Order: sequence, then structure tokens, then C-alpha cells
Amino acid sequence: MKPTFLVCGCTALAIVGFATEASAALWQWGCLGTSADEQIVFNRGTLIVAPAKPSLGELKDLIRVDDLSTKSEDAEAYNVDDDNSGFQKKMSFTSQDNSKVKLIVTEKSSTRVSHYSHLVCGHDEITDIYRKVYRYELPKAPARTITLQCVEYQLTTTGGRPCVSN
Repeated sequence: MKPTFLVCGCTALAIVGFATEASAALWQWGCLGTSADEQIVFNRGTLIVAPAKPSLGELKDLIRVDDLSTKSEDAEAYNVDDDNSGFQKKMSFTSQDNSKVKLIVTEKSSTRVSHYSHLVCGHDEITDIYRKVYRYELPKAPARTITLQCVEYQLTTTGGRPCVSN
């Protein structure tokens, strides 16, 4: 056996032996609200303004949709400008049809309605439900205020923990 192979093999074993615990995560968030004539839904990737009827579905399902514009043919669709910041006091979205058109939502108030956390087979599952009031202004329309139900869902894992549910 050549010394190069022996050194590489020993180095690989050392790296594996000293490796730290692995971790991964799933993070989803979004909001849904309806006024008299429209519904607003946004998640980590997209915001849409759609007619109030028909309903677009349950919020817990909508936060998992990559592009909400597929949920309604009549919706105005916007892409989130920063999908890694989570809920912020001010969030901006860019129109899918015209990159010069922006929609800004500004949080006026936020109340956490529920918090649920438990361990599922080595995973920390955390769900927070909020009632948030946002001010938003559509292009060429007066500013509006809407109350939304919002959810933030996280599923994390840290290697080496036992598979125990509670």
C-alpha cells in the first residue's frame, strides 16, 4: 500500500471520528386574511391578492406552496424580496408581472395566539399562531388595513437524540 493512500485513509477516519452532531431544519411561515372583496395570502416565497371567493384553502397548507400564484388565476402575484428574514415589521414584495412594481406590508400589531412545541422522533416541532394587523398599499390604490392569521412552523433536528414522542 502506498503511503499516500494510508495518509488519506487515516485523515478520512479522523474527520469522521471528530465530526459534530448534524442538524437540519424546515422553516415555513405565512399569513392569510380576507376582507369583503379580496383575500391576501403570503408565505416565504409569494404574496397574492385574490378575489375573496372561492377560498384558497387552509393556511397550514398554503405555507407549503412554493408559488401561491398557482392557487388562483385571478390573483395579483408578488415575490417576496427577502425569504430568509421571516416576519419583519416591514416586508417588501415585487410584482411577478412588472419588477418595478412593489408592494410593502407594514405590521401595525401582532399577538401570539398559541405556541406548540414538542419532540417527535428526535425532531423539535414548533408551531406559533399569530393574529397580525398589517397596513398594505397596492399600486394605484389607497392604503388598506387587514387582519391576518399567521403561522410560523419549524421542524428541527439534532443528530444523536433518541426517537421519543411526547
